[in-house]
Amino acid sequence: MRQLEVDLAFAALIEGAADVHWVDSLYLDAMPALRAQAPDARLNLVVHYLPSLVSHGGDLAGPAHETTATERQALDAAGAFLVTSQYMRRELLRISVGERPVFCVEPGVTVAPLHRRFANASPHLLMLCNVTEGKGVLELLSALAERVRADDAFRLEIAGRLDISQRYAERCAAMIASHSELDRRVHLLGGVTHHQALALLGRADLLVSASRMESYGMALSEARAAGVPIVARVGGHAAAHVDAEAGGSLVADESGVTARLLELVREPKLLAECQKRARASRLVRSWDDAAADLLAQL
Repeated sequence: MRQLEVDLAFAALIEGAADVHWVDSLYLDAMPALRAQAPDARLNLVVHYLPSLVSHGGDLAGPAHETTATERQALDAAGAFLVTSQYMRRELLRISVGERPVFCVEPGVTVAPLHRRFANASPHLLMLCNVTEGKGVLELLSALAERVRADDAFRLEIAGRLDISQRYAERCAAMIASHSELDRRVHLLGGVTHHQALALLGRADLLVSASRMESYGMALSEARAAGVPIVARVGGHAAAHVDAEAGGSLVADESGVTARLLELVREPKLLAECQKRARASRLVRSWDDAAADLLAQL
């Protein structure tokens, strides 16, 4: 198996360097040209992200979302699909991919190293997401600015890239800077490595997600493996990770996320109970299991 950037993939297709080529859905716009380069190649698509699905909000109960022209051209160019959740598999079938196979393999998880939590410390809340529109960061900050009280004791760290939607990230930073109660509690960390993200998760008291749609929800999965309780907005596959019996809370929107996290911050016993349930209900899936699933389907 070789990992290639898109420009090198064109040459690999011509050379026939591999029997099967898998293209990440982050590079949807390259799929038609790659197919044109090698009409008979086994060119497949790993679908873990569709921009239109983020805009749609990922509601399987509603009508099927409409794909963009770029998405449809990319989907039409693929011979088969690999998705990361049954939710994404159902969505692909809803938007019609014909008789082409759709393989579903949920990722494995690397368990965060847990750190000792100090009883008298203020709760450490964590968002693990790039600061983009689909992650609902600005909306959560706006709701938090309206509801936070001077005596609320917590620290909220947001770990994720700030350069993907730069204007949006700048608006988030401006919102924090303009509100004194946010400024002393909320910290934009910028992009972090996976190792750093796991370290942050390992010392978090609560994982917070305001994402509109999760095709899988890697951070949510890692929180479940680490035994960290979750407050998340409903959307896509998020509900598969959030269980009240595991100390989790699934709410309708960013306002609900804000209300619940503040409730937990203000009621330490309730937060402690959620943490106890999360630690007792850890879910861990190995990458060996994921590999075995893929091989079995192929």
